[in-house]
Amino acid sequence: ARAMMAKLGQKMMAEIRADYHDSLMRHGLAFYREHEVGELTSVGMNDAEVVGVFFTQQVPFLLVNVGQFILALIFMFSLDWQLTLISIAVVGLLNWLSTTFVVPRMQQLGHGYRKQLATVNGKLTENLSGVRDIQIFTQEDRATDEFRIRLNNLGDYMVRNMSLTATFVAVFYLISGLGPVLIFGAGAVGFLKAGLVVSFYTFFAQFVSPLTAFSNALVSIQGALVSAQRIFKIMDIAPTIQEKPDAIEVERFKGHIKFENVTFSYQPDDPDSWRVSNINLEIMPGEKVAFVGGSGSGKSTLI
Repeated sequence: ARAMMAKLGQKMMAEIRADYHDSLMRHGLAFYREHEVGELTSVGMNDAEVVGVFFTQQVPFLLVNVGQFILALIFMFSLDWQLTLISIAVVGLLNWLSTTFVVPRMQQLGHGYRKQLATVNGKLTENLSGVRDIQIFTQEDRATDEFRIRLNNLGDYMVRNMSLTATFVAVFYLISGLGPVLIFGAGAVGFLKAGLVVSFYTFFAQFVSPLTAFSNALVSIQGALVSAQRIFKIMDIAPTIQEKPDAIEVERFKGHIKFENVTFSYQPDDPDSWRVSNINLEIMPGEKVAFVGGSGSGKSTLI
């Protein structure tokens, strides 16, 4: 079963990354001016891995615990439905505390951590691609200091996330400890027979155990949700350049290029961003043409 889940997780990561890569390839250059390459790389690699690892390691574990939770609940109802309802009320209190105070804050910290991780990857990519300029202007120390600041911010998010998780787990154990008190108290006052006290407590422990595992896995669950949101947020961005419904599909190029009154801009609403305006050009098969002009004149755009 583990081998099958591992295979499924790897296949899922490969499919997510392939679809993510395909969506990036359909965007124009304006998209890459608005998004750092390092951040896009981090989303496609790190976030996809978080989602895949969650399905490989956490999902089977959670499914087993859900089954244990349901079976324990059935046996508890068969022994005493009133104490079972009280136990469910305790669980409801824990659920309300987590969804009201813990989960929103954990999602916020998770988004911050993933975003900061992307900035760290982006800064590393930027420094490595520009290492020649950094060394020419002797800016090694400055670049390292800036990178260390981003690493410290990343660590700060992790510490705050773990502190929140530790606090929630402590509160969880404190509230779940009310269960044994209620069970043995019911036996002490004669509400529950002595023989049933031990049986009910045994099933209550099996009832709480999956919830304890869930509380410990809450960080992984929220991390997977945050990573999935970041992936699909990028993938859901529609490309600015779309093919027309009646576009002609070209099966084979002949090398004959002809432009007739071609105009293009990366940002049509900005007059200063127009790169090509009313270009008329014809290049016959076999001809060689050179485009000469100053920086920003539209050479790369035209090609």
